[in-house]
Amino acid sequence: MAKYICINISNKSLSMRPNNTSLKILLFFFSNGILFISFYFFASFWIERSKKYYLIPESFANQIQIYQSEDASNFRKKFNTQLDHIRSYYVLGENIPITEMLFTVINPFSSKKLNILLQGDSWGEQATSSNEIKQILNSFATKNKVGFVSAGIGSYAPTPETLQLRALRDNFNIHPNIVILIIDQTDIGDELYRYRHPVTDTSGKKLLSTRSDSYAEPHQDALLSIDKSNILKSEVNIFMKFYRYSTVAIKGLIDKEAGANVLAPLEKGVSPTDKDLFISRVRGYINEFFVEKSGKKLYIVTHPHRNHLLPADAKNAYKVNVADLVQVAIDGSSHHESITHLNINKVFKSVYEDFDGDNIFEPGDPASHLSRAAYRNNFLPYILNQIVLKQ
Repeated sequence: MAKYICINISNKSLSMRPNNTSLKILLFFFSNGILFISFYFFASFWIERSKKYYLIPESFANQIQIYQSEDASNFRKKFNTQLDHIRSYYVLGENIPITEMLFTVINPFSSKKLNILLQGDSWGEQATSSNEIKQILNSFATKNKVGFVSAGIGSYAPTPETLQLRALRDNFNIHPNIVILIIDQTDIGDELYRYRHPVTDTSGKKLLSTRSDSYAEPHQDALLSIDKSNILKSEVNIFMKFYRYSTVAIKGLIDKEAGANVLAPLEKGVSPTDKDLFISRVRGYINEFFVEKSGKKLYIVTHPHRNHLLPADAKNAYKVNVADLVQVAIDGSSHHESITHLNINKVFKSVYEDFDGDNIFEPGDPASHLSRAAYRNNFLPYILNQIVLKQ
């Protein structure tokens, strides 16, 4: 009897032990639960962090609606194909023409007066970045009774600027007598990486487009930003939101060209071949401007970046200055007598004599954009004061 009870207890104790299958199931659910919770918190953190940078405020709702309208979409597609990109939704609004994505009319052009066009990358676009700065241009145009159009667009360089000039002439009857062309230090990198392989005619001399592939407008930065913002605002669950947002974000990374590389030529130097390529692009713009009899005077503006002001033997001092390449392009041009190089490298201290050196450039900006005060009070007035209006 005792033996039977002992065996029975032994069997009972054995039956209470979990077998290997039960352990595996338990570990599976436990580990996946941990992964699920970890992923949930990661996705939530990433989405909330992204909202700080990519959530477009509701105050832009009207601009985005106009930007996505049929008229604006057709306008974008027409000029994006040639120029790679134009300005974004933030320049639009009620009673603002769609053409604002390509140029800003400060004072209308007229055949009865002298007409001035300002072009450039973000340094040129900054001239229309606020009403306060635009008022400087307006006062200049009104006082001197000249037509004035400002057409700066971020990330432009001589290649798209050449095509933009032609587009303005052919499509909007904008035929400038004077051009102020701001060539930034990053234009070297843009030409070498972003616009290195433009489309030309069969002769190889006339530019037709900035890019050799078919421009996929849905991949444009502005539309990606709108897509990101719409996803971040959506009411779907966090996992679906994470999936949709990461898909769009990855697409943007794949499509993004040049980017950080635009500073590489300044930091590492430029080969003779690449120098010649950039110089040829500047000469291409010069030739395009003077191809019309209306083109009388070209002012090319160059400006140092923060690291150009360091001692030559400093660790982070830049090795290349775009001013030197621009001067070579001018000297070798048959139109050199009609070109003035406003090389601010040479007059930097006098232009900014009333400024603390640390306040000239935007703090922490690797592209060394000027602070709004330096641009408004020093840079732009200096340029306008050099323009000779008697032709």
